Amino acid sequence: MIAFWGAPLPVEDHPLAAAEAALNMQEEVARLREGLGDSVPGMDRLKIGIGIHSGEVSVGNMGSELRVDYTVIGDGVNLCARIESLTKKYGAAVLASGDLIDRLPEGFLWRELDEIRVKGKTSGVRLFELLGRREATPEEKGWLDAYAAGLPAYKAGRWDEAEAAFAKSYQLSGDDA
Repeated sequence: MIAFWGAPLPVEDHPLAAAEAALNMQEEVARLREGLGDSVPGMDRLKIGIGIHSGEVSVGNMGSELRVDYTVIGDGVNLCARIESLTKKYGAAVLASGDLIDRLPEGFLWRELDEIRVKGKTSGVRLFELLGRREATPEEKGWLDAYAAGLPAYKAGRWDEAEAAFAKSYQLSGDDA
C-alpha cells in the first residue's frame, strides 16, 4: 500500500502527517493482534513494516490511452519502497529517512540506525527508527543513550567499542534495541 500527501493540493506539514499516520497504523495493528489474536489463526503474529520519506515526486494521471491511474512516481517513491523493505532486516516497525526526520517538529521519539546506499545513488541515506510521538521514558533514555554512544563507533569501524555499546543497549532495553 502507498500513501502520499501534497497532491492534488499542497500539504505544508506532510512529514508530520506521514509520521502520525505510520504510528497510528502500528497502533491499530497492535489492537487487531490483541483483539483477534485468539480467534483468527496467525493474527497473534501479525506485523507490518512501514517506510516513510519526504521528497519530490511526480504525481497525477499517468498511463496510456487504454489504462490511466492517478499515481505517484519518482526517486522519492523508490527510496520509500526500499526503506520499507528494510523494516524486517532492522526489526523496526517504522523506518524513516533522514529527510523526513529532519522535517518533523519536536516531540517525536526516534533513533538513528544506519546510513544506507541505495542502488543508483552515490550518496548515503540516513535511516531512523520512528518510535513514537512522545518523550523517552527513563528506561528508554538509558538504552537509547547507550545505543547512540555505539553508533559513531559503528560508523568508524571500531567494532569492539560499537559491540560493547550495543550490548549495553540491548541489556538495558530487554528487547531488540
